[in-house]
Amino acid sequence: DKAIKMVKSKRIDGLLYVLFANQITIFNRMVAPLFKRNNIAFVAIHTTSQIPMNFHNVGYNTQKVGYLAIEHLIKLGHRKIGFISLDIKKLPLFKELVLGIKKAFADYRVNFNNCQIYYGTDSLIGYNTVKKLAKQNKLPTAFFCFNDYIALSAIRGLEELGVRVPQEVAIVGGTGLFNSPSLNKTMALQELTTV
Repeated sequence: DKAIKMVKSKRIDGLLYVLFANQITIFNRMVAPLFKRNNIAFVAIHTTSQIPMNFHNVGYNTQKVGYLAIEHLIKLGHRKIGFISLDIKKLPLFKELVLGIKKAFADYRVNFNNCQIYYGTDSLIGYNTVKKLAKQNKLPTAFFCFNDYIALSAIRGLEELGVRVPQEVAIVGGTGLFNSPSLNKTMALQELTTV
């Protein structure tokens, strides 16, 4: 709404517009044409590559993020790898990430059934997952986490359990850092492999 009002008032010459996957269709139909009609230069920044866009855009290859994370862990010798994610199974972003994960498993001839996927509703899913798996004596040797905050919360949980990261369990974070007030600020000082 703010962007549309700014465009209509012509107080701007150009715009960078950050999109989530669920906004691209609306942006294609409504916002981009409005920008074009008003001769406003714009570039959309997004996280998906599978939705056709009729405007200038910059995105990152989410499928490659999943691939590179799993490839890294497999090259380190890990075969039992967990994936910890927010519960966003329906979003293209998640589907692309999983495609990359599956492709890495296939390319390196590692059985995808060795990968367990764990879902949660907030960044503490990493912490809660490692605690639960340790209690069940089912910790994998490595985790790929949807974002860096989930990864940092998993590291915190492992450290509380006395599990050494990365010596005993490796962690890779993906898709960058997102704001999460539930995490201790000192966790940002942790070293983390991220894609």
